[in-house]
Amino acid sequence: MPSWSEHRKYCMEHGINENICNFANEIVDYPEKTIPKYLEDPVIREVVSHKLSIPIPMLNQIIQETIQVSKRMEGNICKDCKYHDACYISQTISLNLLFEIKENCLLNKHYPLAITHLRVHTYWEKLDLVQTQDELAIARYFYGDKGVKAVELHLELDEVDHIINELRRKIPAYLSRGVKGTGVNKNKSILPIPSLIRKYISKDQAYLVQVLKQTQNFEVFLDNFIRLLAMRVESFFREYNSAYFGVLKDKLVIEVILEYPEKLCFLKDLLNLLKKDIVDILSKLEDLANRGENEINRIIYDALGDDEFVEEIKEFLLSEEFRKLMKILRSI
Repeated sequence: MPSWSEHRKYCMEHGINENICNFANEIVDYPEKTIPKYLEDPVIREVVSHKLSIPIPMLNQIIQETIQVSKRMEGNICKDCKYHDACYISQTISLNLLFEIKENCLLNKHYPLAITHLRVHTYWEKLDLVQTQDELAIARYFYGDKGVKAVELHLELDEVDHIINELRRKIPAYLSRGVKGTGVNKNKSILPIPSLIRKYISKDQAYLVQVLKQTQNFEVFLDNFIRLLAMRVESFFREYNSAYFGVLKDKLVIEVILEYPEKLCFLKDLLNLLKKDIVDILSKLEDLANRGENEINRIIYDALGDDEFVEEIKEFLLSEEFRKLMKILRSI
């Protein structure tokens, strides 16, 4: 996750001062400690209840569950348990009491309303979460619209960092789709091509391309890379059965690479290395796309003889993503 200094810099770039940003950093990163402290103030609790239409009893439940989670994180939750003493003599107590302890143990209890760091940072439709709405209402109470903006900016920066890390983790496997066989690494040992892709994609891309060409996998790899560059981030995550609706969802992967080159440097380097090959292929496809739908059908079917592939390729050539990709490639 980005450091607080990075969050402060991001806030200041958006006109939010350091004090407000520090406040947002605290309530977003340590909600288990800070939110109960603020919500226990009857004035703030009343304001939050009115603003979010949350009944006071529910806010009280949120406070208590969040406190319990905080105690569990610190290892202090057992002090409040009525079975505390019995746990230490569990070898001598009855099975019925053991079962009762297990059913009621505070360590195992679920706290669905607790405001936790994980819940606030995990879901990408954050502003619809009760937990995040509480944070926004508290920020508004102290700092107005700028407090709300500071919380949103913190979540946005954390989200971008998380999504980029997920892209970094998943992309080598995506680029390995359809590659076959084995190759020789620099130590002269034989490895499956997907393993070589993972090994060299960020260490020695020239050697990786050499291996891919030697094993007749380069065209498949290049096709995967082109598809990746033209894919929206939301669509990429859908490939892995994950829903994503955050700030990057409508961006193409190539846009994310160019916007965050220091975080995705291996992809930026790969784009530079393969740009000529990519442009050569896409220029031919662009010429085909300009001939119209009927001509696309005829030419692709004559070349491939497969209706399924005709539709897939035609859809790509006529897509907004394809036009956007070509525009971006011409600009870099």
